[in-house]
This record gives sequence, structure tokens and C-alpha cells, in this order.
Amino acid sequence: MADRRLQVVAGGIGVVAILVLGHLVSVPEPDWSGPYRMPVAVGEPAELRYATVTAAEPAGSKVADVNGVLMESPGVWLAVEVDVVVRDRTSALAHAVVVAQDGRQFEVSGARASFLTGAMPPGIPVSVDVLVELPVEAAAGASLHLGLNPDDRYDSLAVIDLGITPEEAAQWAETTDPVTAGLARWAEVEP
Repeated sequence: MADRRLQVVAGGIGVVAILVLGHLVSVPEPDWSGPYRMPVAVGEPAELRYATVTAAEPAGSKVADVNGVLMESPGVWLAVEVDVVVRDRTSALAHAVVVAQDGRQFEVSGARASFLTGAMPPGIPVSVDVLVELPVEAAAGASLHLGLNPDDRYDSLAVIDLGITPEEAAQWAETTDPVTAGLARWAEVEP
């Protein structure tokens, strides 16, 4: 009887030791609640769940022309043309944010920005303009984040390094030739 109790106690201690050891060496589960970031550079396609997006070289100026309306900035206007090919079903990108190198975020929405994708049919290349007003120092090193919805949890998000240097941003702050932004249009495709 004593041997049986000793076996039960030893077995219990063994189970507890295994549980403790398992807890110490367990791998934490990943946090799936944030977006799946697809980092790319200008000119490289970001293959998202719902579309492929490719950003052209950014441009900047103190003046922007938005559908014929000229607007001047104390900072700079950042303009980026983005080609989008939607997959599976008609969609509209509704989320564009410029993130400065220091982490500040500039939503591309409201009176001092433009991002008008409209409903884009699947499989057809569409060009859309991203235009946002930034402080000069926020342009250098900035990235463009594009997604299907502002709530990007559990979804893919294009994170495009715009490759803007401090010298380019300073030059844009002195430029008065307007950058432009307009409505979405069919993309020019080379034959």
C-alpha cells in the first residue's frame, strides 16, 4: 500500500514538473489581430488579399491642383499615383495613411487630402491618386499605408516605402509647380 502511495505521489510530482517545464519553454502565440503588413518599395507590387497595388515615384510641391482647384500649403503636398488591380469582386480601397519616420500618421481624408478610388472592377488596372498635406519634415522617410478598410485587423496592408530624402522634401517646399490629384481612371497598360 505504501508503494502504491509513493508511486501516485511520484507520478503527481512528475506531471507537475512536466507542466512547469512546458510552461517555461512554450512559444507565445502570435498576435493575429493586427494587419498583415506587406512592405514594398516604390515600383514594387504589393500582393494583398484583395488586390495588387503598385506605387509610382512620389512628387511634391507647395501647391496642389485638385480637380482644378489650387491649394497652397505652408508645408508640402505629397502626391503618389497608385495602380490597383482588384481581385475577385468589385472593391474600393478606403484606407490610406502616410506615416512619417517619427511615427506620426496623416490620414488621407478630409479637405486637405484626396484619395478617390471609387468602385474598381476586378481584373482591370485602375490608377488612383493619393494626395495629402504634410509638414516638410514629415515627408522625408515617409511610408504610404494602403488597405481595404480603416479597420485593418486580420487583413493585409500595403506598406510602401516612398524613398523620399530630406533634400527632396526641402526642394518640394520651394516648388510652386502644382502636383495634381483627380478621380480614379483606367491605368495605362503597356502592350
